[in-house]
Amino acid sequence: MSNKVAKNLSTASGSCDIQNIFMVNYRGDVKDIITMVKTVTLTESLYNPYVTLKLGIKDESNFFEFFEINGNEKIILNVRQKPFGEDEYESELIYRVTGYPKYSRGNSGDYQLYVIDAVSEVAYLSSLKNISRGFNGAISKEIEKIITNDLKQKIVVRGDPVTAYAGVIEWTKPLDQALEFTNTLYDNNLSPFFLWQNVHDLIQLRSYDSMIGDERNFYNTYYEKTFFSDGVPGNRSTDAENMLTIQNMNSFLGLNRVSAANAGAYASHNLSFDLSNRVYTDNVFNCFRVPNDRYLTGKSNYYPEFSPLGNKKSFSQSPDIVRNFSYRNSLAFGGLKNSGDAEKLSAPVLDSYTANMDTLSHEITVSGDLFLNPGKIVALEVPKATDLKALKNYVGDDAEVNDLVFSRKYLVTTSIHTINLNTGNYTTTSKIVTDSVRVI
Repeated sequence: MSNKVAKNLSTASGSCDIQNIFMVNYRGDVKDIITMVKTVTLTESLYNPYVTLKLGIKDESNFFEFFEINGNEKIILNVRQKPFGEDEYESELIYRVTGYPKYSRGNSGDYQLYVIDAVSEVAYLSSLKNISRGFNGAISKEIEKIITNDLKQKIVVRGDPVTAYAGVIEWTKPLDQALEFTNTLYDNNLSPFFLWQNVHDLIQLRSYDSMIGDERNFYNTYYEKTFFSDGVPGNRSTDAENMLTIQNMNSFLGLNRVSAANAGAYASHNLSFDLSNRVYTDNVFNCFRVPNDRYLTGKSNYYPEFSPLGNKKSFSQSPDIVRNFSYRNSLAFGGLKNSGDAEKLSAPVLDSYTANMDTLSHEITVSGDLFLNPGKIVALEVPKATDLKALKNYVGDDAEVNDLVFSRKYLVTTSIHTINLNTGNYTTTSKIVTDSVRVI
């Protein structure tokens, strides 16, 4: 349902066409509830292996009772989006209801309001079973087995994972174990992996290095709204501009170097003890010995000595800020490598990646886009916070007008798609992060 569908079936900037919203009850009865749904919210995140759905309902027909709602419902969305000049996209999305967290009645008593929470099928299936078995080999293959064999879903792996060890999966939920495995997974550059699902039902296991290093993963550049003048509504160029205009931006300039250092961003002292032969080893990690091209903004924007503790001394020269302790048993599983070996090798580097990832972050709201998904790279173009005409008069017409702190590439970590079925308006709010900052 949308009031922004043109005669050529294009969906205007900031809208999508939800054709049906079916609810299936415990008896298998099916009802299209689209006329009762007022808002649809889909949330996808790099840190979550499933998508969540929230529906806002206004029930004026006593549907809750007559349809015998009891918490075992299934929701099926038929969604369509066709931006001007682009290919049409259609999908059937299936979610399982997890609860009705809010309920109220209108003052007149002739309608009721409630919210439906639901999750994608993979989360629902995982909640219904436990797994336990031994394993030995590539950890990425174990994750694939969980997703494809235990949960009957498809998964795409990108990034050349190398972690391998032996062990036993204790009696646990499949997705919980998959996430535990993911936390030990790394590639040849010791780059961490993420396991997530996007709104297209695609489950991905992908390394951070793969996401920021693949030019094909770049999606769009978004512009502060002063870059465009008002155009003609419905005009193709105007619609394209609207798709790329930042409607709202909230920034989080933490830049708390002490906090990042205490999380292992720059250096750490790592101590390991082998229980079998009582061998004790230690290792000092310094993130600046790792090639700078592992950072999203690249070498030109990265400055290693920006956090002085004292005279000519940086956090990278103070590993005792963070001390990590790990244990292993080299004789377990017949002498095969186990999770302790993986932790000993990768923990300090993975901690550094994680602590540096959101050095600078924003929440941007743009016209709704089903393809603005976590794991993609976007760029921002933001002008300097000054009178640009005065700047050019002073410096010249070739003056740099972009704010070089904020105008850069970012990684999308979360996208929240909010669709108002009353107005047809659709916005996407995304959290975007970068792992370093330009120092001028």
